[in-house]
Amino acid sequence: MAKSVEKKIFLAIDGGATKSRSVLLDQGGKILGKAISTACNAVLLSEEELRLVFKQHLSALKLKKNSKLELTSICLAGVINEKAQRKVKKAFSGLLQSKHIQISSDLSSALFAGHGRAEGIVAISGTGSCVYALKNNKSAKAGGWGHVMGDVGSGYHIAHQGLRRAVADYDLYGKLDILAKSILSYAKVKSIEELSVFVSSSSKAELAKLSRAVFDAYRKGHLSSRLILKTSAQALAANVLAVRRKIKNNDLPVAVAGGIFEVQQEYFDIFSEKLKIHWPDVKIQRPLYEASIGAHLWGCYKSGIDFDLSKLPKLSPHKAARKKLSPSLEKLEQSLTIRPVDEATIPTERRNPYTTELSELSIEDAVTLFIEQDAQLSKVLLEAKEQISHAVHLIVDAFHEGGRLFYLGAGTSGRLGVLDASECPPTFSVSEGKVQGIIAGGMQALSQAVEGAEDDVQAAPRELGRRDLSKHDIVIGIAASGRTPFVLSGIEYAKKRKARTVFLTCNPLLRERSGLDAECEIHLNSGPESLTGSTRLRSGTLCKMTLNIFTTLAMTKLGKVQSNYMIDVAASNDKLKVRAIGLVMTLAKVQKDIAYKTLVEHNWNVRLALAGLDERAN
Repeated sequence: MAKSVEKKIFLAIDGGATKSRSVLLDQGGKILGKAISTACNAVLLSEEELRLVFKQHLSALKLKKNSKLELTSICLAGVINEKAQRKVKKAFSGLLQSKHIQISSDLSSALFAGHGRAEGIVAISGTGSCVYALKNNKSAKAGGWGHVMGDVGSGYHIAHQGLRRAVADYDLYGKLDILAKSILSYAKVKSIEELSVFVSSSSKAELAKLSRAVFDAYRKGHLSSRLILKTSAQALAANVLAVRRKIKNNDLPVAVAGGIFEVQQEYFDIFSEKLKIHWPDVKIQRPLYEASIGAHLWGCYKSGIDFDLSKLPKLSPHKAARKKLSPSLEKLEQSLTIRPVDEATIPTERRNPYTTELSELSIEDAVTLFIEQDAQLSKVLLEAKEQISHAVHLIVDAFHEGGRLFYLGAGTSGRLGVLDASECPPTFSVSEGKVQGIIAGGMQALSQAVEGAEDDVQAAPRELGRRDLSKHDIVIGIAASGRTPFVLSGIEYAKKRKARTVFLTCNPLLRERSGLDAECEIHLNSGPESLTGSTRLRSGTLCKMTLNIFTTLAMTKLGKVQSNYMIDVAASNDKLKVRAIGLVMTLAKVQKDIAYKTLVEHNWNVRLALAGLDERAN
């Protein structure tokens, strides 16, 4: 019998200032899996944070520690020297077995994605910018020095120039022009004063997104925006000419890369126009492959591995030149939740076989269908009774030690956490900081989707650190799919701070092993949503019911409930004052006038009023 030949598997990861992508391939060029995650910059992220991003990609691609790969290629922004390479290699070490590991900057992946080979020039305009050339193993670079010293022609550079122009015109004329209004709209603020606060607290990537406002104003005929885009493209073109001189080759084709070129067709046109003024016969093209494929091709080149390009999927020109993201890609770009290719492996993403005719039903029948589907949810909670009870014990222990409860979540999960936290002060008269909801994207995300927020692995640790998280506190992460990087990174940080941790999901597949090792894990079996993938429905209802149990029972054990009455309710309006009078009458068995008088004496504090009446009775 012939000995079977082990199939060779290749992993490639490309990371930039906004997002990172990975791809898993076999030697025939077949794509086995893809994943997308948050920014992965070797300078901006610590070794620990890099490792977390890598682990999320491997988890999404279903790669385990004993997985054996032929080659792993990692191309990240910020890998500018051997020190950065060692940092990335150390962060990746031990995660899986790979015969070859190649590490470089995202310039390498961009060049190979642009041309498919080891020669050419690539002009990158995304959050940052850079121009890179390679020919006969000789390389040249211009730009890429970061947003303080460089990044000309980048999204950040365009946004920065737009902000300065908008504010200058506002100071001169005392009114908002087209550009200023567009910027305020994208920043989701109402005034220049609020914009100033937004800018001072935003990251480079967040500010770069305001470049869209400049393009919108340009399309509306705003002259200053037109000038900004022209000077920006001209600066980037100048860097292309600089690397051409350095490498001493006038025949190399130029490929473009990065989010600005990908989404803004006008910028490609303006850049091409400016470059051809000084290099009339230049060949300018859009990338042939995705950046992660480029990372793979570069790794093969460095390792001396022959790879057949004929079967690799190429980018179609119309996709590379789109002005607006397609709905499916836009959804993926906004959520950035790391997923394997087959989303059906996540229960909340599966199609519900009982609601396939939802769009055809009458309103009455559809209402009945929803009620019947949600009637099963109480049974789901009963199945998790032991874990929910454990979580309540942990919350009570934290409160007894003077600790606080923090909810972490993105989207619906985050809003539910903020809602439950906001209801605790009026219901139980606890201080506003006792229970806190932290939502990916900040308070702005309560009413509007914040692009990429749930995938920011630095945000939750940053927010918890700002709140001086300690070992006396408890952090409850809420993630319907169980895959939200914002939540996962927050729980990992809480574990390092020795705080108590609870992980709440609607993904029963994680019961065996979530990989997170939170102190208490609750994986509810919500099943497929009535509206496929809409986790604000069954999953959201289950999570809300669970949070209700958490805080209500924890506050009960703290003595804030007598029988089934809220004796610490804050009587802040007429309705609640009437309720407080009723509580005192019932629990102290006194007449209405006495209850009213006692509450007034005790500043409408039901607990103190009851204690005062009890003292008089004795």
